[in-house]
Amino acid sequence: LFAYSDADERYLFVNQAYADWYQHERSDIIGNTFKQVLPAATYKYIKPFISKINKGNAQSYVRKVIDLNGVKHSLDVHYILHFDRNHEVKAFLTSIQDVTKQKEAESHQTALRELAAALTTSLNPLGVGRVAAKTIRGVLKSDAITIELYDHKREVVQVIYSEDTFTGAIKPREVTSFDIAFSDLDFKWLEAPFVAHCINRNLSGLKQKLDTTPFDSTRTSRSLLFVPMHWEGRVVGMVSVQSYTLDKYSDADIPLLQTFADQIGGALIRAQGDAMLQEQQQKLKREEKKYRSLINNAGDAVFVASLS
Repeated sequence: LFAYSDADERYLFVNQAYADWYQHERSDIIGNTFKQVLPAATYKYIKPFISKINKGNAQSYVRKVIDLNGVKHSLDVHYILHFDRNHEVKAFLTSIQDVTKQKEAESHQTALRELAAALTTSLNPLGVGRVAAKTIRGVLKSDAITIELYDHKREVVQVIYSEDTFTGAIKPREVTSFDIAFSDLDFKWLEAPFVAHCINRNLSGLKQKLDTTPFDSTRTSRSLLFVPMHWEGRVVGMVSVQSYTLDKYSDADIPLLQTFADQIGGALIRAQGDAMLQEQQQKLKREEKKYRSLINNAGDAVFVASLS
């Protein structure tokens, strides 16, 4: 988006993209002032920058905005000055670049790094679930999250962590969940976790009061993402992200969630291994204490017997 304006904030030229952004014809913009064309909130925001421009100082900033269609954007704005022979500001070029995707990618990379760092600390499975859910919630703006492990020896789905916003609350609440036997799940559900997919329920589907795993039909999710968790080439569980907003997610969100899920899967397997090791160590300590007590008592008995 480009606009060329004089020192009095009057438009001298705008390209078509600039006009389209503000939903005006180019002819309706050129010749008018910023205050006449821009939304009041936008003009109020940029006025301090314009004041510095008139003093000969180039300006730039990144601003998060919501367009006229309600879509969020990150805009990288630069004001490039045009001086006259007396080195006074004669005019300036406004360059606006939509860097929404770039900023989202940077944010996702930061979230991945922070999650990886957090998961390298010693955590139990529940701790892993809490850390992972916090990261996913921040990136995907979810209403509900479930993290599950498949225990094929016990033939159960082990719910590691689940949360839900309930009644539209902003902050989610942890949900107490119980293991689900494979036999209690229908065939379709057993197959579904092994393939990442997105489900968007339309209004007619919502009227059917379809169950929302692991919750109930009173809180039916409208948009859902399911991705498998992998560890050493095998599926070890599933991450489910849910929203009560229609069409919140799409297949385009799957790769990012898959990256999170695979990090979580590895961390959960390690956490389970650590928990088993700690349990074995505690068991050995108890056995050692038991046998030490027996030996000490046996020594006293031998001493007494020898005296007699």
